[in-house]
Amino acid sequence: MAFEDYSVVSIKALVEQALQKLYEQDLYLIVNHPRGNSQDCHVSERGIVFRFGIYLQELIATTPFSEFNLDVEYNRNMYEKKMLPSFANGTFPDLILHKRGSNDHNVLILEFKTWWNSNATDDKKKITQFMDIDGIYRYKLGASIVLNQKDYVIAWFD
Repeated sequence: MAFEDYSVVSIKALVEQALQKLYEQDLYLIVNHPRGNSQDCHVSERGIVFRFGIYLQELIATTPFSEFNLDVEYNRNMYEKKMLPSFANGTFPDLILHKRGSNDHNVLILEFKTWWNSNATDDKKKITQFMDIDGIYRYKLGASIVLNQKDYVIAWFD
């Protein structure tokens, strides 16, 4: 099934639902200080993205997206490192929805930032380059997500 058969709106809705579940079920990962005022009161970004990925995987399992792979920090482009013009040493997106072994079915790229490290400038550059229609990867949809202490902010790229 081609990406054109999928609704961008439905992908966005699945991401939103997974984020809501993350905040409902695992806020402890994002802020685990009783008063929420310590800079060192959280789990690593990777740990949070992993948990988010579990929720997103559960949601896509019963949709046409189930035929795709959901990967965290996937750094391969077939048999080589993922490379971008602005990331000469290689790069690995926080979370992608794609089919491994090909660049013909790259659906979604997500980059996460957290309240203690919320500068998403490089992430936005990375997303734009991964989505470049003249580039290697040509992801169809991307988002930069900032996980704040009580809520999240999504900037969509499509």
